[in-house]
Amino acid sequence: WVRGLGALAVSATVLSAVLGLSNQRLRLANQQLQQELLAVMPAQQAQLILQQPTTRFYDFAGTDQATAAFGSMIVDTDGLRAAIAFQNLPPLPTEQTYALWVFHEGQYIPCGDLQTDQDGAVFATLPMPPVYQSRPWVTDVIVTVESTPLPAQPTGPIIAKTI
Repeated sequence: WVRGLGALAVSATVLSAVLGLSNQRLRLANQQLQQELLAVMPAQQAQLILQQPTTRFYDFAGTDQATAAFGSMIVDTDGLRAAIAFQNLPPLPTEQTYALWVFHEGQYIPCGDLQTDQDGAVFATLPMPPVYQSRPWVTDVIVTVESTPLPAQPTGPIIAKTI
């Protein structure tokens, strides 16, 4: 009787270890799949950004250079990533791009370039510079037209700015 209970205890321990390893493998596979999905699905990245407690929202309006342009940006200040959407950006020649800049401590910091579709719309996710973790929160963000590669500071016209 005692041997039977001992064997049952050993079997339960082995089964528990096997299930634990299987669970760990499934968890790692799930994490890898999630990373792969995020690499190809900006909408999923935007959803993750929206769910963060340190999310900051920015609204943009077009300037005299593009009066119909408008957009929004959502930044996860912990994860330093942003989801960006714009509409009605004017078409650009192939040697130019739209650039996103943040103004901090007297200078503009480049955040990346934005590619439009044929309708002048942008939906993108970009990594953000660490300045987005500074307090007070960043408020002055602009979009300019720049040549490629991007210069160190904005040189082209401002197309949109935060409101």
